[in-house]
Amino acid sequence: MIRFYFSLLLLVSAYVDAKHITINVGTYQDHQAAIKQATTNDKCPTLSEVDLGENQVLTEYLIFCNALKYSDNTYEILLSSYPNNGRMLNDVQDKLIDATAIGIWRNEVEIDKLAISPALFRSNEFEKGLYSTKEVLDHISQFQALKSAVTLVNQNWYHDWEILECAGIKLMHVGFYEQMFNMIKIGRGQFVPITFGPETNLERNQFGISLYPFPNYKMVFRDSTHFVINTENKIGEILLADLQSGLRKLRDKGAIVDAYHRIGIINSAVKDWQPIQCVTSVATF
Repeated sequence: MIRFYFSLLLLVSAYVDAKHITINVGTYQDHQAAIKQATTNDKCPTLSEVDLGENQVLTEYLIFCNALKYSDNTYEILLSSYPNNGRMLNDVQDKLIDATAIGIWRNEVEIDKLAISPALFRSNEFEKGLYSTKEVLDHISQFQALKSAVTLVNQNWYHDWEILECAGIKLMHVGFYEQMFNMIKIGRGQFVPITFGPETNLERNQFGISLYPFPNYKMVFRDSTHFVINTENKIGEILLADLQSGLRKLRDKGAIVDAYHRIGIINSAVKDWQPIQCVTSVATF
């Protein structure tokens, strides 16, 4: 009887302490429509209920909200959209939003000012291929020839730029993601670094253009990604604690790795491909 009474007190205490919390979080502006569509009937469906396709941004939003479902608190999530990580992180730091709902590279975060969640991608888990059209791949079959071709990349993709520049690959900065594919379509560039696709042939269809990876070589990112949270107020502290707990439970269930397998980023088909390595000379323009 005493044990039951003690348990009842705990339940009542948990109910009283539970809060309804509204948070504003950041994601990428060109993926907000996909998130809205996936959450039309259910504000946070389970990962297994949604056709994730190839969409990493949608996947990470669902990881974010599903981690919070383990909390005694209930969350209302408002979305703000951004063109890049820099602006999003500035707004987290300035308390204009509470957190990112997209994984951010650890080396982009000022740890002394902002908090990070447990890792989404752990170090060396995130990989990309150098993608192009079948026509280009028919003509460029040697890695040395690929180096002389033009690879389109945004300079704000710090890890991409560092890996490719260090390997001596000719790079051209392009400001907008969609523009890269339009440039490949008209022959103003030959390759673009993108994550591997879930299809058996690793195809990625981006903006109506079918692309395929240069075989046997991959980019391996020696960094981890995290949700970023401003913990200078009570809501931020609670949010971080709930994300820490929920993400560990999703990790233990295998839900995080399974989701990344489904969208093709963690991909057994390329496990034996050679990581792109540094050389002494580089070429950029």
